[in-house]
Amino acid sequence: CYTGSRVIILQSIILPPRPRSEAIYKTLYIEKSLAQQIGQIAIQNNTSWNHAAIVLMQSGLHCLDKP
Repeated sequence: CYTGSRVIILQSIILPPRPRSEAIYKTLYIEKSLAQQIGQIAIQNNTSWNHAAIVLMQSGLHCLDKP
């Protein structure tokens, strides 16, 4: 976790999808530049945009849980 003004995400956090657990559908409205950044991370890690976005959100929530 990085506490500076910019978050640096290591590409190694993008792992293959796990078996699916119960899920719901949500729509996100995000800045175009953020969507493009997530898209680049997805391409670099040979995964879907959705999977990359979920992993990034999980990573951010994990950082919030740390003291």
